[in-house]
Amino acid sequence: MTFELFQSATYDLLIVRYPHDATLMDGTASLTQFAATANNAGPKFIVVDCGAADASELSFRNVFGVAARKALVFRELPRCRKLVLLVRNELQFGFARMYQTLLDERIDFELEIACDEGTAIESVGLKHDSLETLIAEISVEDRHRLA
Repeated sequence: MTFELFQSATYDLLIVRYPHDATLMDGTASLTQFAATANNAGPKFIVVDCGAADASELSFRNVFGVAARKALVFRELPRCRKLVLLVRNELQFGFARMYQTLLDERIDFELEIACDEGTAIESVGLKHDSLETLIAEISVEDRHRLA
């Protein structure tokens, strides 16, 4: 499973894109790997584009477990001030809200849910037409792939 990561030192931002064959559970391993290799204790802002990720395998128990594991990983990224989950459908939104509620007391930063790219981008204080425009601005040497 390959997640696309776009990291910008200029914007102090990490954009994570779920691949089409991923489930929402698959992101934990990629986040753990990124946290282990992040320079300067990670970025200030993280935008996760859930894209076409499948949420149908999720249940409360799954989301509760993922939230607990990811809370530990997020402690390895102490510079993070805001995480924005960009959801693309109602099922993702419902599970994102549950995830937000479960993580809220375990993290030291703001977790926001956005239903469109414009809101996600504005949430981290930037002005771009789309994620594609923002990603195009991020240099090739800052683009990473995590398996």
